[in-house]
Amino acid sequence: MLVPDLSNGLDPFSPWGIALLTFGVIFTFCIPFFLIKSDDFNPDKGGKAYQDEMRAKKIASLYPKKP
Repeated sequence: MLVPDLSNGLDPFSPWGIALLTFGVIFTFCIPFFLIKSDDFNPDKGGKAYQDEMRAKKIASLYPKKP
């Protein structure tokens, strides 16, 4: 098993440091993307449609169609 020498800490310019930083950057940008694509992320999506429908009904009641 390949074990790096971390007695002086992890140098960001070592191969392990670059790999860890690369993984962190990819993880940072991918997780929000997948959360936004998820339907569970925006639970208010149905509520917004309902509010838009109610708003349209209220506006229609303020301006009734003339016979």
